[in-house]
Amino acid sequence: MKRNRIISALMALFMVLSLTVMPSQSAYAVKAKEAGINLSKVTRSYDNKTGMFGMKLTLKNQSVYKMLINAYLYNADGKCVANWDNRGKGGYTVKDQEEKTINFVANYKKFPSSSYTFVYKVKVFNYYDEKKFERRDLVFTWKWTISKQEACGPSINFKKATLRTLDDGRVVPRINYNLRNIKGQSFTVYIYDDTGELAKKLEGKTRKTNNENCWFSWDGKANGQQYPDGNYTVKLVTSGGLKASKKFYFDFPYNNR
Repeated sequence: MKRNRIISALMALFMVLSLTVMPSQSAYAVKAKEAGINLSKVTRSYDNKTGMFGMKLTLKNQSVYKMLINAYLYNADGKCVANWDNRGKGGYTVKDQEEKTINFVANYKKFPSSSYTFVYKVKVFNYYDEKKFERRDLVFTWKWTISKQEACGPSINFKKATLRTLDDGRVVPRINYNLRNIKGQSFTVYIYDDTGELAKKLEGKTRKTNNENCWFSWDGKANGQQYPDGNYTVKLVTSGGLKASKKFYFDFPYNNR
């Protein structure tokens, strides 16, 4: 009788140990590359002519399975404000060994000020899982955050003034600023003294991307003279007509006067 109780206890312990192993087997998840998904060339762009912002993605189906692409845009409250369903067809079909590039564009100006989440979903049909010996559909999801500022057209944002040390040891004022969505445009920087007279003019290069942090420095020398410390207004004008200005206090304490 005692022997039977010991055997029963051992069998119960074996069952418990067997059950604790099961979750690690079911935790296996198929990765996107294993399913044949090659996602590349993810770019963000703003069209100055149409006022539309787009998320452009390229998916190459390197498998033998059919795939379906869907994209959604959610606001900060989790509400879907845009859905790209291929004109009511439920998504974009990608056949085996096919490459598809889609630019998901929308007019963000009609949306309230907020941050947005762009969701990109790929469904793989009838995938055969060799580890589980079964067929099933798989869904893979990618997410990106989009700011309202980024998606609503060209902008110039000045940051606070800092100092820069030149090669000869002089310390001069440095102005940092951010340029968004003016790719392909050039710009000019004008510096006015406290009387409103133009003190310095700087030509900027044509911008190559849609989001750039830039800066310029000035030693206070222009028009054959050394300008004094004081308040100056910096104005930036792009070739597309965008303008922005801000007042700074320029200090030239280490310059040779």
